[in-house]
Amino acid sequence: MSRTLVQPVGQKRLTNVAVVRLKKHGTRFEIACYKNKVLSWRSGVEKDLDEVLQSHTVYSNVSKGILSKSKELLQAFGTDDQTQICLEILDKGELQVAGKERESQLSNQFRDIATIVMQKTFNTETQRPYTIGMIERLMRDIHFAVDPHSNSKKQRVMSRTLVQPVGQKRLTNVAVVRLKKHGTRFEIACYKNKVLSWRSGVEKDLDEVLQSHTVYSNVSKGILSKSKELLQAFGTDDQTQICLEILDKGELQVAGKERESQLSNQFRDIATIVMQKTFNTETQRPYTIGMIERLMRDIHFAVDPHSNSKKQALEVIHELQKHFPIKRSPMRLRIGVPEKDFASLLEKLNVWNASITSKDESGSHPSVICEVDPGLYRDCSEFVSSLQGRFEVLAYSVHVEEDTHVDHYDDYDDAPSGPSHLPKESADSVSQLGENLQKQTTISGGNGNAKVEGKQNKCSTCNASFRDANGFRDHFKSDWHKHNVKRKTRQLPPLTEEECVADIEVEDLKSDLKDYSF
Repeated sequence: MSRTLVQPVGQKRLTNVAVVRLKKHGTRFEIACYKNKVLSWRSGVEKDLDEVLQSHTVYSNVSKGILSKSKELLQAFGTDDQTQICLEILDKGELQVAGKERESQLSNQFRDIATIVMQKTFNTETQRPYTIGMIERLMRDIHFAVDPHSNSKKQRVMSRTLVQPVGQKRLTNVAVVRLKKHGTRFEIACYKNKVLSWRSGVEKDLDEVLQSHTVYSNVSKGILSKSKELLQAFGTDDQTQICLEILDKGELQVAGKERESQLSNQFRDIATIVMQKTFNTETQRPYTIGMIERLMRDIHFAVDPHSNSKKQALEVIHELQKHFPIKRSPMRLRIGVPEKDFASLLEKLNVWNASITSKDESGSHPSVICEVDPGLYRDCSEFVSSLQGRFEVLAYSVHVEEDTHVDHYDDYDDAPSGPSHLPKESADSVSQLGENLQKQTTISGGNGNAKVEGKQNKCSTCNASFRDANGFRDHFKSDWHKHNVKRKTRQLPPLTEEECVADIEVEDLKSDLKDYSF
């Protein structure tokens, strides 16, 4: 017992020790322990009590050497056995650490956490692990605070959990959801981009959405809501239950840059929908996405973040039609009615200015394939239902469905070939284009009498016509069509199938020669 201390009252000798403090029945009790032994005892490494306690004595203040009174011990612990009381304080009490020691402990734990993160992660851009210094800098950038009561591995996983002291502005780089109820404002702190995932049902884990299960009256200032206000507004003080209600019913607060990014993305979505549903009435070609965006800016269109993109796109189309040559792309329908009502169907389609692509008058239920303005869809459906006919949508937007590439917008009509249907050529290729037109005119003139009757499918890129629909579809997959598409983008006239084969062979030879050095 050479280490047992005899502590005169009033002398400050027990200063270089580890103090464990326990508050019970409003009275403070302390014991003096050796440094670094308390944690060993609690983890089960140290078994000898004498190696942990500097003395089997209970103090009310170790640093001043003031012993606890027997009356206080009996009242708080029900016994005055100092060793038994020391054991209880050692197990349940709070270890008191000096400022420099606490700073050293936090620094070591910070380093341990950074080491674990370094061992378990890598840089997705370089595919290499981060250095320990880089990990520490990144942790400081996100204002990570070490929790001395939690182990290092857990803090690696839950590194984003915030301990928010009241009055300190730390919850600033978060998504705030706000709900006003009974005249009081309630806020919760969430991770960015997680609130919408939760509301759409993509995210199921609440801990991945909430930064802390705490209700604030002001997140940015860290001011917590009072229990009285929570009970009055929600009828409960269960923080998690209240957080769920705020998360479902509250309004997401978005910063300026995030709001600007959201509006920009929605503007682009609306322009894309407009592009897919419209075409230029002068050129009979769809607009590009860039052109649609410029037209929308010209009419000073403003995105409404609370309305869906499709509804706003239809409004934009209606507004653009007042100022620019733009029109909704027609829908392609197949309509079949009883034979006695077929004449009335054709008459109705004529009233609607529908373009009839083909007719099939055989059988008891003749049918017709036509292209109708989308605004007449409901009227057409009701009319066919009244005739007890069949109604089928083949394509919601004919131009977009047929011409999936901007490089080739091939006509699907029987209009005769001519200069007005050819792409605009550059000044350098005008003479070459004229010669090609003469050839095409000669060829088409020779076959003109043969195709007076029947439907012709025409590819304006290659200036070729096909009677068979299957052959027409296969043509778009051929090297001939693909090669002419490339020439069209370079403002060059189309080639015949034989010329195309020869041109491809020449290009192959040139590419092979590049592999050799002379």
